[in-house]
Amino acid sequence: MKESIGSTQIFVIVVFMIFIFSGIMALTMNRSNSYAIKDEIVSIIERNGGLDLQDEVPVSGNLTGDGIVIQEIVDAINHLSYRQTGNCPVLSHSEGEVQGYTRSGQKTSGQAAFCITKTAGTKDNGVTKSYYYQVIVFYKLDLPVLRNVLIFKSVGETKALYS
Repeated sequence: MKESIGSTQIFVIVVFMIFIFSGIMALTMNRSNSYAIKDEIVSIIERNGGLDLQDEVPVSGNLTGDGIVIQEIVDAINHLSYRQTGNCPVLSHSEGEVQGYTRSGQKTSGQAAFCITKTAGTKDNGVTKSYYYQVIVFYKLDLPVLRNVLIFKSVGETKALYS
């Protein structure tokens, strides 16, 4: 009887270790993917000289201005197989405006694939001379049986963009 209890305990410990190891691997892969997409979105915004978060962006048809930028971001998300979502943080108006976007490029106030915050940078006599953008993407601790346990944010900023 003593042997069977010992082997059962070892079996439980092995299963627990496999469970923990697979969770760590899932977290590492999700984190790596979110950092890659965050860096790509920051590069796209810098390359295009910014983004006006107030504009309505058409998802299809003739894309101009911000529509091209958002479509480029959506293409990058699809290329890197980014599937995570989360809620965008709520900011006061003085901190900047925040806008969430779905994986298809639609604006959303709910579960967003990524969030972009536009914040005023340097001012000269009360006139804003530059802006910078903060990009927020999400990654999750996704354990095999429990599913999404924790949601983490990855935040990146562009360099100052002058208007």
